[in-house]
Amino acid sequence: MLDNNLKKGGNLSFTHLILVLVSVLAIISGILGHGIIFKIAVSGPLIISSLGVFLLIFTVEARHGLSQVIDSKITSVRGLETSFKEVRWKLELSYVLAGTLFFLISIVFLSNRIYSGFVLFLMLSSSMFAVTLGRHFGSSINTSDTMNSWDEFSQTDKNNEYQQLKQWLNGDANEKLSSIQEKNIERQKDIFLEYLKSELSNKSRLKLLLTSLEKADDLVEMLFTVTLKELYNEWLVDILSIQSKTGHYMVRNSLISLLLFPTINHLLSHMCEPKRGENSELLNKLLTETGKFAIQLNSLDILVDGGRSISGSVGVRNSSIDNELQRFIKFIALKSSMYPNYEFSPWWLLNIRTRLLSLNDLSEWADKELVTRLSPYSQQLKKHIEDWCFLLSEYFEGGQATGLSFDKTQLESTQWVSKSIEKIIEQQSGSLDLDLLKLTWSAFIELK
Repeated sequence: MLDNNLKKGGNLSFTHLILVLVSVLAIISGILGHGIIFKIAVSGPLIISSLGVFLLIFTVEARHGLSQVIDSKITSVRGLETSFKEVRWKLELSYVLAGTLFFLISIVFLSNRIYSGFVLFLMLSSSMFAVTLGRHFGSSINTSDTMNSWDEFSQTDKNNEYQQLKQWLNGDANEKLSSIQEKNIERQKDIFLEYLKSELSNKSRLKLLLTSLEKADDLVEMLFTVTLKELYNEWLVDILSIQSKTGHYMVRNSLISLLLFPTINHLLSHMCEPKRGENSELLNKLLTETGKFAIQLNSLDILVDGGRSISGSVGVRNSSIDNELQRFIKFIALKSSMYPNYEFSPWWLLNIRTRLLSLNDLSEWADKELVTRLSPYSQQLKKHIEDWCFLLSEYFEGGQATGLSFDKTQLESTQWVSKSIEKIIEQQSGSLDLDLLKLTWSAFIELK
């Protein structure tokens, strides 16, 4: 029974233990001057020690994923948080290049018989390659992966998997999920998303779904516990059962956010397309839930616009916004989606809504001085409203911090819009965000 738990338990891994022992023996062997495999007077033991270092770091990375701490730090930098895959790929490429460079330097030291430099850079090279391989293949030697499916797990195994999931959802960068659990999470997300896509393809079923969401006091809870309940896979049923017994309510909230985010985001994207009706109230609710998901998953930094110290969480959670402003947000979303290069994102809409919530009185939009100052742009704006709203999406997605730039291949109208924004910026009114929104509001009033 003990051997079985060592092989299958989530807290102690026999495989990792063996790898650590082998790596330690290799390092000690090299230190004591025994080449074992490489019978070379001086460099042989050094190579053996380096191989031991490689195996040790690979095992640590495979078990704990320490390099993910670096990923977390870098992807929390503004501008990088929404391109995690690209950042991760570049980091791994940098590890490989650094490992190759260190290896070449070690060869130079070896050719000059400078053995201290040789072993130093050889170990650095081994470390870089070990981290890279550990990131890619570490989960394949995780203890739970000796089994092929979730139903092969004992209740003890499932409890251990739940604990790993709990720590991972709490943001523990040292915790890694087993590949079986990762696959079940992705599979469940896909099942929910495919269900929504099938509903969107059927007008009558879509109408029933939207109606139920409109009437629900908590649309996420209704969607998860009623509409999608029959679609739970065995993994989710077991995880929710364990969670209900432990009372970890935050785990449940984070899990729902993780599993439903693609579905809610897809529905939100669908509603922001032309000819999807005028349900601005439901759109506002979906924006609120999307923001809550991001907060629950510790991604609030991607919601705060331009590095400002505004209370993004308040703007996200507070969905109490004037009905006319809700229609205004819907108007901007629809018009921007008509631009050929537009790619949907909820974050700029949430940023706009946060800015709108800073206005307590709609009479502030009837600023005569503002109308006079911005009147040269008003007529052109109405002619090119789709391009203008697309530029707003770029600006509120993060352009405030980096500035807006456009290549010469873009439409003439887009170039005009860009120049107009630049001129408004030059006026230094002190509230550029609101100037742009108020100017858009005037076009909205005239065009609706």
